[in-house]
Amino acid sequence: MPRTLLTALCALSLLAVSAIGAEAAKRSACQRLSGNDRAPARNVKLVKRPSSGRRLDDGARATRLVGCVLPRGRVRAIAYRQGVENDLAQEFSFAVRQVAGAIVLLDQSGSEGGYQSVTTTSVWNLAGGRSYTVARRCYGKDVPCGGDGAFSAPVAYVTSAGRAVAALGRLPAGPQASLVDIASFAPDGTRSDLDVGHFSILPSRSLALNGDIATWTNAGRQRSADIGVSSAG
Repeated sequence: MPRTLLTALCALSLLAVSAIGAEAAKRSACQRLSGNDRAPARNVKLVKRPSSGRRLDDGARATRLVGCVLPRGRVRAIAYRQGVENDLAQEFSFAVRQVAGAIVLLDQSGSEGGYQSVTTTSVWNLAGGRSYTVARRCYGKDVPCGGDGAFSAPVAYVTSAGRAVAALGRLPAGPQASLVDIASFAPDGTRSDLDVGHFSILPSRSLALNGDIATWTNAGRQRSADIGVSSAG
């Protein structure tokens, strides 16, 4: 092979390697985030990763759920807890319910000190890093913890604007245990109560969301609310 041709081929190879390296350098931290993507959407990533510091009692690292908005959004830790059960450290589990734009509806379950079992439903804005709680249910030694741990959210939805609507079930405690609350949430987490009824006439599963219009059934009648303005109809 003539030397001039060999030199040209080597130069082309170097250019190709340089181009690949330059392209890799341009990839953002979000694009480089690896792992099993738990987001059912193409515009965001949600990956469970080992934490950088804390470890469980068996020496394994606790995990955290990190996410970002593609292509160049900031990588944020949106769920990270380490609990205690029977005096042993346990990690919390995470379940992604819905992704709407940069908004994530997330369930998180685990144990806290005092043998309490806790499940939290929350809304996260991956773009801005803000979050708020939709429902928190808590049991301590097989009885409800009460206070802010008195609700579950068997049905909930979010919009890409960061609003949410949920059917909140009251945990067994007192005479109101069988009530279902329909509530909406503004992007800053402000709650607006839209309706309430016994679960036998206001089934949680009747709640639906189309755009900003929430609909549900109470005593056989369909009701609705525009959660963009949080007023019941």
